[in-house]
Amino acid sequence: MSVQLPSELLMSAGEPLVHAHTAAHDPIAGKSCFIVMPFGIKENPVTKQKIDFDAVYHRLLKPLVVDRLKLVCTRSDEVTDAGLIHRDMVDRLLKSDVVIADITTLNANVLYELGIRHTAKRTGTVILRQKEDPVPFNINGMRVISYDFDASHPSVDPSAESYTRIIEASIRNSLIERNVDSLVHTLIPGLNVTRPARVIPTQRAFFWRRPERRDQEKNASRYFCILQGDLIWAYGVDVWVNPENTSMQMGRLHDESISSCIRYHGALRDGTGSVRRDRIADSLRRKVKPTRTVEPSTVIVTDPGRLAGTNGVKAIFHVAAQHGEPGRGYLTIRSYADCVQNVLKTMDDLNAQYLRRLRLRPQLKSVIFPLFGTRGGERDAQEVAYNIVQKAIAHFETSPASPTERVFFLAFTDADDELLVTAFNRLKLDFVGDGIVSNLGSSILNEFKG
Repeated sequence: MSVQLPSELLMSAGEPLVHAHTAAHDPIAGKSCFIVMPFGIKENPVTKQKIDFDAVYHRLLKPLVVDRLKLVCTRSDEVTDAGLIHRDMVDRLLKSDVVIADITTLNANVLYELGIRHTAKRTGTVILRQKEDPVPFNINGMRVISYDFDASHPSVDPSAESYTRIIEASIRNSLIERNVDSLVHTLIPGLNVTRPARVIPTQRAFFWRRPERRDQEKNASRYFCILQGDLIWAYGVDVWVNPENTSMQMGRLHDESISSCIRYHGALRDGTGSVRRDRIADSLRRKVKPTRTVEPSTVIVTDPGRLAGTNGVKAIFHVAAQHGEPGRGYLTIRSYADCVQNVLKTMDDLNAQYLRRLRLRPQLKSVIFPLFGTRGGERDAQEVAYNIVQKAIAHFETSPASPTERVFFLAFTDADDELLVTAFNRLKLDFVGDGIVSNLGSSILNEFKG
């Protein structure tokens, strides 16, 4: 049963969906697949059997990848001359969501390209070979899927269906579960050899929710959302989360960080843009001054400064997500996922105070989390993103009556977006819709503005 997104959220949904967000139909549909294999007819040096690799591609692999899995498929000879490694080839090895490498005949080019892929990406590689073909010693401990395809058959080989199902399951698992399948990354965890992340230049929101069979809580309008683009473009989210250090020292005004962005845009400035009153940083400093430091995952609430008028923000939640070490800088705390739980619990506590003391209905209904802890390199970024989202979902398992309606996660770059989409798929959230959003927050924002 599909769930309709409230119409008041969307100004326009006419643009096509970003391919990664088509999970309402299939979580992998639209992703990219690059196939690395020999071309033409080759003789297996061990079995002396002649193998028609073009037939393997056009009659076995391509129908599976394109027709059944709905992936965008390219074979290596379709981007460059056979046997020539250059920028286009390497670029696809780095960027493709999944790479299928057929190592049959131990073709040197295929093995070289497999090595590039395993160095660049920790997940998303599927290795194939013709049945009875040898596996090189160096990758003998890795999973290699065997298949048996008779190219002489006048149509698609009926026996190929069993192999097709195995290959399909492996591709799906690789794209959804994102388990490590690279020997290089298994032996050297934290290795990062990839293209720079691309900043998403426009803002768009993607709305997901828990499957209906599990969504029996009191607040049936709750969504988990991915907001693409710069944080400063977000309008109408009640709470902005600032992942701060345990000293609660906000970033310098011109640093490239969430803390600096919130500090600068929340400050009072003159006509030249110079800060005249550092409102958020001053407020935070006053609250922390008696102790100077806080315990990891502690939440300190301050007013939003100028962000109240420019972005409709009601509060800044500073959460101690990092701690400093001499000579090493700031590192993400081990209990980073607790930061999410403590933020959501603090929202619930404040809403309860509004109701109990002021007789007001809940004032804080939406919150946005940056993807903190995914860029330092000391932890696997995909697991960090998964744990952050999972902790948010778990909060509503234990607090089903929470008035929080929308939990946003910021995708500043395409890498952030991929991490979040993978996490949402692994956690089996249902994709609802997307759009250019006029009011990300709760309906009470209109009262706040008035």
